[in-house]
Amino acid sequence: MSTFNKNSIDYQSLYDQLRQRGYQADRDDTSHIRPYASWIKRHLTYCSVLDIGCGSGGSFRLLGGKHQTVSGVDVSHLAVQKGTALGRNVVQASVTDLPFTDNCFDLVVSSDVFEHLHQSDVDTAVHEAVRVSNQFVFMKIATRVDAIKKWKRLAGHPLHLTINPIQWWIQRFERWGEVFWQDDHAFALKKKQDSGD
Repeated sequence: MSTFNKNSIDYQSLYDQLRQRGYQADRDDTSHIRPYASWIKRHLTYCSVLDIGCGSGGSFRLLGGKHQTVSGVDVSHLAVQKGTALGRNVVQASVTDLPFTDNCFDLVVSSDVFEHLHQSDVDTAVHEAVRVSNQFVFMKIATRVDAIKKWKRLAGHPLHLTINPIQWWIQRFERWGEVFWQDDHAFALKKKQDSGD
């Protein structure tokens, strides 16, 4: 890739190129949300879920069930192709412009995605995630520099573009609702009923 320009990121091209080299291939049947999936199912009541940055949809069996349907979006065309081939409802889209109406999912989740955004895209992405939720948002966000040198080398720059403590991220979401649970890398928010736009 050419030199990194932090103000002009083509997320789709970047993650398609990395995926061609095997990036996240091990996540086709699982997800970074796995450590939190049982907590989510025990503590949050939902019928519909949107997973933002779902890859090929490895979270679907973890979060779905008899009474829960899961949909996902990913910026990578290759990830979406793989998810579709696996029979999963995955749509190509960026978190900065989700192709859904307001309040259309009971629960919106995202796991290890938001740290990949340039900081100038964070507020738009936060607004979009909350906008399409009608009740809960669950975020798992890495708070450290990415460790795998192979992907940084192939990309020509770090993949984690916005590194901040979880409290920094919580502050971006709190204007839209109440954070009622958190740990060092994740939090759950109940959306205010009059929020979103």
